[in-house]
Amino acid sequence: MTLDRESPLRPGSDAGNVSSKGTDRTGDLLARQFAEATRPDGEVDVPSLLESVASTYDGLKAALEKASDKSSHLNTVLEAASEGIAVFDVNDRIVLWNRRYLELYPELDGFIAEGCSFEAMLRRGLDLGAYVDALGQEEEWLAARLKRHALPNSVEEQHRADGRWIRVEESRLAGGGWVGIRIEISDFKRREAASRLLFEDSPVPMYLFDFETLRFLAVNRAALTHYGYTLHQFMNMTVLEMRPERYRAGALEAIRNLIDTQSGNQLFRHLKADGTEIDVEVFIRQQIHNGRQAVLVTAIDVTDRKRASEELEATREFLDTIVESVPAAIFAKDPVSRKYILLNQAGEQLFGCSRDTFVGKSAREIFGERVAAAAEVDEDELLAGSVPQLTNSETLSTPSGIRLVTVSKYPPAKPGAL
Repeated sequence: MTLDRESPLRPGSDAGNVSSKGTDRTGDLLARQFAEATRPDGEVDVPSLLESVASTYDGLKAALEKASDKSSHLNTVLEAASEGIAVFDVNDRIVLWNRRYLELYPELDGFIAEGCSFEAMLRRGLDLGAYVDALGQEEEWLAARLKRHALPNSVEEQHRADGRWIRVEESRLAGGGWVGIRIEISDFKRREAASRLLFEDSPVPMYLFDFETLRFLAVNRAALTHYGYTLHQFMNMTVLEMRPERYRAGALEAIRNLIDTQSGNQLFRHLKADGTEIDVEVFIRQQIHNGRQAVLVTAIDVTDRKRASEELEATREFLDTIVESVPAAIFAKDPVSRKYILLNQAGEQLFGCSRDTFVGKSAREIFGERVAAAAEVDEDELLAGSVPQLTNSETLSTPSGIRLVTVSKYPPAKPGAL
């Protein structure tokens, strides 16, 4: 029955038994009250009898009102539920349902009534093509659905012809019968489809693996192309097998730590199908996949970037070695602040100070106003681009005496130093 109307008791043997037992109990009660109102002389005390009957009636009335209130509260709660709810008896016939249930299954509106069988309800939907997965195989779908329905508990998802998705949860009741819950999950399925599309079409390798077993659960096309493994190979591997053998001993702990910290800046060495080793930076996110804890990984190949960085560092070290080995003093200044940012070993010897006391200071702080003013005039010309370089002879006071030095100045090839 729907929850917005009363349901008359269906005729049958049970109804007869209830009626018969109720009549017997009422007769016994009246007989007892009549006996209690009879005086010793055999006369009936009518006022006392009427008072006793009235008291019984008031009690019955109060009990019925209380039961009615409970039923009303139950109806209010179920009608306010956002889920569709239906209750079936031991014979698999519906006895209770709310409006939301009919909203989710509009083909049943006006079709079901109390006592309608679950199978009849399914066939109604099949006749109207309401179940997408059943099209063209209605009887097979029905048999499988009834088999799942017979389980003590079951959960499944239904794709409806109107485009909606419904999550179906069914549980058997201890006293017989069962209750079904219907939840619309259309928004969730749309988000899931969008996420799957982003996963599959991402130009960056992505894969999903089981948190416990470390086995791959899904791999996108970019990962297949970049790593060179087939999908079959991936599905029979663990993430440990993506690493060169010499790294596998500590790989498990490294993976667990990465998951715990949710870090995205840790480098891993991975192994391609052809044996090539690559450096990757991974970004991870934990999620639930088919009821199990899983880890989604985005892997960015930084092999070329790392190699370029290492080569740049090697070049910088090489140039530093050359600068330190040159017997002439070499220094560099910031073009904006005009403070020194570099001084080599020969410069330390010439100026009689360590680079720690030289770097970060201006010419005024080290050589005084006269030398600094003259230097700034030359530097302004260089920075203006009017001359490619300047070479001047300058007199400097050094710890070893007055020195006449030739100073060549060059503008920076790129913004940064003079």
